Amino acid sequence: MGNEDGGVELLCRDHFDGGRPLACYNSPGDRQADPKVVQVATIPGLWIEAVKHLASGHQVTPENGDAP
Repeated sequence: MGNEDGGVELLCRDHFDGGRPLACYNSPGDRQADPKVVQVATIPGLWIEAVKHLASGHQVTPENGDAP
């Protein structure tokens, strides 16, 4: 989802952490200082983090056909 500062954030509806995203692309300020938020350099980097989260947090893998 886009944020008000022009960045893009990856969130998980099932793992809502007070609004803290799992990963951010181009997000300024406090998101960069938060060690729990992965900073990525590209939009495809957000997809990579999404696949990692699906595998670790939801036991979903591309191999079993459940992930994009």
